[in-house]
Amino acid sequence: MTRLTKEKVLALQKALAKRVGGEPKPLDAAALEAALAAPFARTADGADMFPTREEKAAKLCYELASRRVFGADGARMTMAVILVFLEANGLAVTAATDDVVITARALVSRRLRYDDLLAWVCRNAR
Repeated sequence: MTRLTKEKVLALQKALAKRVGGEPKPLDAAALEAALAAPFARTADGADMFPTREEKAAKLCYELASRRVFGADGARMTMAVILVFLEANGLAVTAATDDVVITARALVSRRLRYDDLLAWVCRNAR
């Protein structure tokens, strides 16, 4: 399973800022590292807590949003990270752009729980 690194996320943030205009906003580096590690957590007996690509992607996205890694305006970056993570692991999101935007906004405004996000990923990642 391909893991994203802090450096990859920072490069993505810089590229996205360049594409949409402006400068990358400062982020909480410690929260980013914790969010990147969360999908790979293990139980006491060594089993993956999030064994599937979909579960790992949803956990990563949920942690980025709930930890407010990218600040109050983190919807775009949070979804960009999950899209890159899924692609790096052989999946692509098939949802319409409007659905991605609605999901991202619900996530960063804390109206979307992890289980709901996981269901969305399972429906929309192929």
